[in-house]
Amino acid sequence: MPQPDAEIEIPTVDDTASWDEKQGVFRVPVHGSSTFASMAILPTAPLLLAHLDTTAHNKKTPLGDELRARLQIELAVALERHGRQVATDIILLTHAQMKAL
Repeated sequence: MPQPDAEIEIPTVDDTASWDEKQGVFRVPVHGSSTFASMAILPTAPLLLAHLDTTAHNKKTPLGDELRARLQIELAVALERHGRQVATDIILLTHAQMKAL
């Protein structure tokens, strides 16, 4: 019976979101993924985003437990199906895409 690999890191979402004023999206860093660097979330996404701050470019706001848990589930589902579209108005950005911004 194969042993589970203790070195496998499961990608996780950060506990903060940053407002990208130029692109008009919130960015949430993704940790532990060799492919994806962050999530881009439009303000119109069907999530509870009202508490996230849009008053200044790159302003970080805590996600809160409920939103972070929801994004973590959405991330896991997207990675399982090998997709970049996480949910309505939420997309995963690669490391190369983030460097290009």
